[in-house]
Amino acid sequence: MTLRDLPRNGRDVADSMHTARRCIRAAWLAAARGETDWALEALREALERDPGDVLALDLTITLLEGAERHAEMVELLERRAVLSADGVTASAVLSRLGSLLEDELGDPGGARRAYEQALRADPGGLTARRGLSRCYRKSGAWGPLRELLESQRAFGTASTRATLLCELAELLEEQFGERVEAMTVYEEAIRLGSLDARQRLQRLREAGETNTADPKQRVEALRAELPRTKGAEQVAIHLELAELLDRELRERSSALAHLQRALELDPMRVEALDRAMGLAGEMGGAFAQLDLVEHLYQRTEGRTAQARLLAHRGDLLADEMGWRDEAKRSWQASLALDPDQATARARLERSKPPLKP
Repeated sequence: MTLRDLPRNGRDVADSMHTARRCIRAAWLAAARGETDWALEALREALERDPGDVLALDLTITLLEGAERHAEMVELLERRAVLSADGVTASAVLSRLGSLLEDELGDPGGARRAYEQALRADPGGLTARRGLSRCYRKSGAWGPLRELLESQRAFGTASTRATLLCELAELLEEQFGERVEAMTVYEEAIRLGSLDARQRLQRLREAGETNTADPKQRVEALRAELPRTKGAEQVAIHLELAELLDRELRERSSALAHLQRALELDPMRVEALDRAMGLAGEMGGAFAQLDLVEHLYQRTEGRTAQARLLAHRGDLLADEMGWRDEAKRSWQASLALDPDQATARARLERSKPPLKP
């Protein structure tokens, strides 16, 4: 059958696809010559003619990544995931999107959602599980992390499962204080051949026999020491107090107060901010997180630190509350303070409406 034999609408589709293929070939040649912008323009035309052309999508994504135009990759990766032939492929694409949002665009909320979608597409996806686990740890979301690890216990090889079980046991021990349950999980990992689990179980048993330290006494001693310290030493004590109060005594509001004070003294402690945001979220949800960010902003003097807090504020407003106009104003204010603020710049770029062809 030739094009002449097709119905008129069929010939239109065939012509469009034929033109799309010519555009893709032209893009390959332009890319080989290093003419990235020309190649991307040819690929844009190809996708206009055939939006479902996977080859054009893949080449566009590759060229944008090479040019470090990461914000433009997001929508294309989302479309590529929808066009994936199976769950494993969709999961790989969504995991790549999660990594992009996490590492390049500074969007932890978007990264978390991408990893969650990747796991729904392929429940045994190791890359997605590791990415989501990392997101939960950074935000101190210990409950969701526990649920994730427990849901993944049956997936993967014996070695992979043993590693996951050790991670779960450590979480149970350190964040939930469930030593007996942690020991049971270590024993399960040992049955899968984990030498690391055997060593950790032995350490846990020995600690149970010899550790008679009273965390309350340690907290009292550190609090007594605070007035005699300043600078980095005082920050370190606040962080240690937060750890003890949260992990050992389950006094989360007190732990959050010490994290807040540490951040007032040193606003650039990223890990402290992540932990404080996690605790605030667990205790009071997005509104508590927003209160924390605004409180810290009012007490922070450095422009770089203020810009980072405003970027966080914008993320919360957009991702958790749906207040997108207010979020844009927060990102714009962040960039006014620090034009190099990557998170705010990326989120503003992504918030722009797509250009009409």
